[in-house]
Amino acid sequence: MKITYINHSGFLIETRDCYYIFDYYKGELPHLDKEKEVIVFCSHFHKDHFNPQIFGILEDMAQKGWLDKNIVLKTDECFSV
Repeated sequence: MKITYINHSGFLIETRDCYYIFDYYKGELPHLDKEKEVIVFCSHFHKDHFNPQIFGILEDMAQKGWLDKNIVLKTDECFSV
């Protein structure tokens, strides 16, 4: 397991089969293995704990062939009405 600090509250955790992105706010992601699934977590809906641009960043990586489109958002609070 590898843990990478991204910025502010954001962390990337890499396991053998998957990436977990927690509370992405801003910052650069390292190169990701396109064979691994990416799961995005949002602990709560504050601007400094969730930035929807993460999906654009991951989509750009997928379009460049750096990442498959195995992207999942895990949250209860961020989008509840």
